[in-house]
Amino acid sequence: MSADNQQERLDAYIAGYVDGEGSFHIGVQQIEHTRFGYQLVPEFQVSQNRDYSKPLELMCERFSCGYIKANHAKNLRDKTDIFIVRNRHDLLNKVIPFFETNPLISPKQHDFEKFATIVKAIVGSETF
Repeated sequence: MSADNQQERLDAYIAGYVDGEGSFHIGVQQIEHTRFGYQLVPEFQVSQNRDYSKPLELMCERFSCGYIKANHAKNLRDKTDIFIVRNRHDLLNKVIPFFETNPLISPKQHDFEKFATIVKAIVGSETF
């Protein structure tokens, strides 16, 4: 199998996996020293039971960004790991182009499109 074909299969696998286990989130944090007192915090994340977290490692390698952490903030018995990308430039230059090329099949595609629009606006406004 050619390297291109393997990459296409991996990308399709990741897109499908994210369709089921991923989320595109824009958090709002109250930050007093900002112009309006709030800051938008975009985040892409995918969660999986720690015993089956190999796909998270593949995503971290494929995107060449983000990190994997244990998700036990709410419950010490939680055995979930999460792959997270918060860096705005990684979101703009790696994550968003990936999902523009490999669109999701479920209604989560609409969530991604809104997320991408917001991230592009945030990063675009940082240049002013």
